Amino acid sequence: MVSLGTGINNPNINLSFLTDNSLADFNPQVSGNLVVWERQDGLDTEIFLYDYTSGQTRQLTDNSLADFNPQVSGNLVVWERQDGLDTEIFLYDYTSGQTRQLTENTFADFNPQVSGNLVVWERQDGLDTEIFLYDYTSGQTRQLTENTFADFNPQVSGNLVVWERQDGLDTEIFLYDYTSGQTRQLTENTFADFNPQVSGNLVVWERQDGLDTEIFLYDYTSGQTRQLTENTFADFNPQVSGNLVVWERQDGLTTEIFLYDYTSGQTRQLTENTFADFNPQVSGNLVVWERQDGLDTEIFLYNYKTDETFQLTDDDLINNNPQISGSRLVWQTYELSESNILFYDSNRTFQISETGNNFLNFNPQISGNFAVWEEFDGQDSEIFFYDSNRIIQITDNDLEEINPQISGNRLVWEAFDGVTSQIFFYDGNRTIQITDNNLNNINPQISDNRLVWEAFDGDSSQIFFYDGNRTIQITDNNLNNINPQISDNRLVWEAFDGDSSQIFFYDGNRTIQITDNNLNNINPQISGNRLVWEGFDGEDTEIFFYDGNRTIQITNNNLNDTNPQISGNRLVWEAFDGEDTEIFFYDGNRTIQITDNNFEDTNPQIDDFRLIWEGFDGENSQIFFYDGNRTIQLTEDNLTNINPQISGNFGVWESNNGQDFEIQSAIANFPQPVYRFFNPNQQKHFLTINQTERESLLNNSLGYQAEGIAFNAFQSPGNNLLPVYRFFNPNTQAHFYTINEAERDILINTPQSQYVFEGIGFYAYNADANLGLDVYRFYNTLSGSHFYTANPGERDSIINNLPQFIFEGVVFEAI
Repeated sequence: MVSLGTGINNPNINLSFLTDNSLADFNPQVSGNLVVWERQDGLDTEIFLYDYTSGQTRQLTDNSLADFNPQVSGNLVVWERQDGLDTEIFLYDYTSGQTRQLTENTFADFNPQVSGNLVVWERQDGLDTEIFLYDYTSGQTRQLTENTFADFNPQVSGNLVVWERQDGLDTEIFLYDYTSGQTRQLTENTFADFNPQVSGNLVVWERQDGLDTEIFLYDYTSGQTRQLTENTFADFNPQVSGNLVVWERQDGLTTEIFLYDYTSGQTRQLTENTFADFNPQVSGNLVVWERQDGLDTEIFLYNYKTDETFQLTDDDLINNNPQISGSRLVWQTYELSESNILFYDSNRTFQISETGNNFLNFNPQISGNFAVWEEFDGQDSEIFFYDSNRIIQITDNDLEEINPQISGNRLVWEAFDGVTSQIFFYDGNRTIQITDNNLNNINPQISDNRLVWEAFDGDSSQIFFYDGNRTIQITDNNLNNINPQISDNRLVWEAFDGDSSQIFFYDGNRTIQITDNNLNNINPQISGNRLVWEGFDGEDTEIFFYDGNRTIQITNNNLNDTNPQISGNRLVWEAFDGEDTEIFFYDGNRTIQITDNNFEDTNPQIDDFRLIWEGFDGENSQIFFYDGNRTIQLTEDNLTNINPQISGNFGVWESNNGQDFEIQSAIANFPQPVYRFFNPNQQKHFLTINQTERESLLNNSLGYQAEGIAFNAFQSPGNNLLPVYRFFNPNTQAHFYTINEAERDILINTPQSQYVFEGIGFYAYNADANLGLDVYRFYNTLSGSHFYTANPGERDSIINNLPQFIFEGVVFEAI
């Protein structure tokens, strides 16, 4: 990627070349962090993909056939391939790296479109064309039309598919709801209705009603059709995103860009000049288009929220075909026989350990934004700590310091002096030696300021616990007690009696034997009072879960289920089926297979609903991250990336380039839903981004009723993101949210306000950032509580109908 600097009239606009060669790269499409395009490399065309997160370009096709017309949505890419006299549809899953052929016949399958897991296309099966749909989740193909008419130009958004049908001398618009399986005819007249587009529940199209064309809109929710234009000009090429519709109008010798806001019902003219402005595209509050200002064309961007227009290019090139997704744009630029792809961006992966030292940095561990690891310099190993801003060398001596663990900014590790191993603890300020005896003290674990470890006396291993003040010997028996784990003041470990291993649990007061069977129960993990482990019956290994009251067998299959990890009531593990290893996730209610590919997916780790693991493709290992909804590949390189660890959206792992190991880190900060609850008894609302908090209210409502998703925000800091602070008033039972630090400080420093500071609720944009959706705040004079909404319709309804609510304006911006 070649950086071009900033946009000509906005220093916050960064432009970059995605391609820079002598070949023809064209037809770019963008969705989120992924850009796809086609390249003519001789007599045929190939498909390429660029990942903005990793900065890597991947060639998806490499053959002598013509692969063209790529489309992208999320992690799925679709395109068509001409393999002789007909064309077929192909799909590529960026998460798994697998390509799937969706059609294989003697017909012409073409014009694929994709949204989420649904792919639609048209097929010419004789004298007419039909519409087909493929569900990537189920792997099923469904024929949506079957008649003697020409059904063509399908578009898809969510579960809605729209297309046009030529039923004689004119064309009509049809809609199919994949959820209900119902087809609805949206138009029925003697005019030509064509070029339908869909976003959410809104469908737009153009109608030729004589000598000109007009724009129409259909709301699937209300079933109402609205005519957006009515004049003697040609209004055409409508596009829709959310509640915004854009189109171009030919008003003489030039064309201008218009925008319609479905929420307010207002139309706005975006351009008015003597140039030709055309090909508008819209995503959220941003509109992009191209302008022919002489012999070349330039790219323009309009921000509906701020009512500002930016010129992105000003050169002698032909810049055309802009596409937009969120705040990211792509377009192609043409000069002579060469065309290239450019990119505009409105989190990052970085290396923590120092480069150029040729030392082995390995065994990273993570807690929050803190990380710890060991570094071997050729003589001994030392402990290093990253405090989210800088690297601190914790040890510098002749001991062999290994196996560091971390909780917050506190560390524990073992140090070998040539005779025995002892336990050391760093409390955030200083290092304390916890043990000094003749035992071999190894395998320390930490939770806050509490530690656990095992110590071997020459005959057997026993479990020891440091509670923050003193050391307590938990076991004293003839068993081999090993592999202790800790969560607060609770412990779990396995004990081998010479025949089998059993699981033991210390609940802070007493020791409880959890298993007593003929299985070999090993590798226990703990979260609160919940446990997970694997049990081997002589044939294969299964996963077992103790929920604080009883033991539940999670798996019962012919797979080898191993290496379980736990966070709350959620589990992750790997399973080997005889060919490769896949990742499985138990969300507290059901088991979900996260991976299904030809990689060796191993070493999963979990934090709440987020997962991280490594995947080996036969050549090297890459790191993958699951955010509760989708899988993201964090690395794509020639390095060996292994041993990932996770805390929130922050991940670390070690990376080997064939010479030494370095520590890599990634912040996978993606928008997450903020859920809104209402307590009708108290007339109070509550907002949370925390899945565990949400599930607790759903399962034990405490009088709260779920109202769905209020908006999306972030759980971790990032570019332009600020913390939204949460307060609770125990007297009124009301919650208060603010991004304003002055407002925060007043509440903290004013005891009579009676608000208790609960920390950071989530991260969002400042109220004047112009990067997201406005979130409005109201004060209810009757209940003494505040109400938050990102819905302009809800805002207007409250202002017009509920006088007890005082409007306090925009308090922050969400997604």
